[in-house]
Amino acid sequence: MSFLKRKQQYSWLKETSDGGALCLVCSQFYLKRSLPKGSDGTFISKPFTNCKKSTGSSVKDNKLLKHENSESHLKALCVSDEGQRIGKQSRSVYSMLHAQTECQRKEQLDRLVDYTARKRTSQKDASSGPFGTP
Repeated sequence: MSFLKRKQQYSWLKETSDGGALCLVCSQFYLKRSLPKGSDGTFISKPFTNCKKSTGSSVKDNKLLKHENSESHLKALCVSDEGQRIGKQSRSVYSMLHAQTECQRKEQLDRLVDYTARKRTSQKDASSGPFGTP
């Protein structure tokens, strides 16, 4: 069983020594994180071995396509430096937009938290007197 043919379409695919396949991006991303909710670890820590379920044009028939479009994979792509490099080469427009949106949400949330913290600090400074008393 070989996934070499599929590697051209799914550049994140990494063949294992036992003939299975892992997702290079997800296996690195989830190495020090808990597995995504509802995941049995396939493509992450448990190699995918059913070559017959790696073809087909629908997500139902193609487990590689299903993984590529999964929220956990898109999150790993978004966060991972390796994912950014690989993702630019192989993702669909939809998945790139979805991942970009997730990245933008995180950046916007970080900015909001920073802004709120600065505003609270400046309000405390303004409300206290010269010796730290109101």
